[in-house]
Amino acid sequence: MTAYALQGDRERCLEAGMDDHIAKPLEREDVEAVVERCLRGRGHPQDETPSGDHDETAGDSLGPAVQDVVLDQARIRGLRATLTPQQRLTLLKTFDQQTTACIAAIGDAIRRGDHDEVRRLTHKLKGTSASLGATALASSCQQLSDGIGIDDPDSKTAQVSALRAAEEQTAAALGQQLVD
Repeated sequence: MTAYALQGDRERCLEAGMDDHIAKPLEREDVEAVVERCLRGRGHPQDETPSGDHDETAGDSLGPAVQDVVLDQARIRGLRATLTPQQRLTLLKTFDQQTTACIAAIGDAIRRGDHDEVRRLTHKLKGTSASLGATALASSCQQLSDGIGIDDPDSKTAQVSALRAAEEQTAAALGQQLVD
């Protein structure tokens, strides 16, 4: 089990020698499938697709291909199935407010040169994003965190801009898919 749920992480884990891969947040169906494969002694988890992978059929004005990169469609289906329309709207508003504030705080921490704070904030935002299925935003957070020790102000500015762009895409996609 790993907290890494970004595109390509599963393949890297399997290539590194893991028997299988399951990422947080856990989905009952995914856990059952992994346990079943282990009990049956199946040795090729690479040939199977976990239920958390993307659905090609979802999406509106951003288009299915873009939304599949921005959002984990299985996570979105789960949110739609478990939350009422009002709860989804509240979740979307809260996520948008907190994400905007977090990205501003990340920018401030970068300007102060506080690498530990940048790592803490990007980790927090990555986790929150992943739990809502915002894979592109989670990936942007990881990239910023990975590059924070590099002393290149232009690169950091570009990464914060990319983080803001990913947040805007995420907000638009979540709005289209979560709000009735």
